Amino acid sequence: MFSAVLQGAFRFAVFPKRLTTFNPLQYVVWREKKEEYELFSDEDGETTSTPTLGYEQYQRLEDFLKKKNNPALLPIQIAYYTGLRIGEICGLTWQDINLEEQYLTVRRRMRYDGASLMEAFSKSRMPNLKSSESQ
Repeated sequence: MFSAVLQGAFRFAVFPKRLTTFNPLQYVVWREKKEEYELFSDEDGETTSTPTLGYEQYQRLEDFLKKKNNPALLPIQIAYYTGLRIGEICGLTWQDINLEEQYLTVRRRMRYDGASLMEAFSKSRMPNLKSSESQ
């Protein structure tokens, strides 16, 4: 569906509007959509069972970290309330957080290769997470 809309829009931009000289989509090969896919799978397509925290467990963890004045409290709160991965949270900078509009943007993620931390820019997934209070 989207390919037909994009093809038509670029064709119209070439002629009669002459906004561009060629249609860049003429070289795009559209792949067929897979019949089935696993929504919660890792990058290799393997599904893994990841234990999750219940709300009561999260509250106990949060209380414990507050008592210890632990600096991990803020990243854990961000992870719990946004669903971001550890690497995405570690890649956040203050420029990624808009306190006025109450949203954050994931532009990069950190990855540990066993010896050092590496920065990787998010290609496939760059969500803007907006607070439910601001909607």
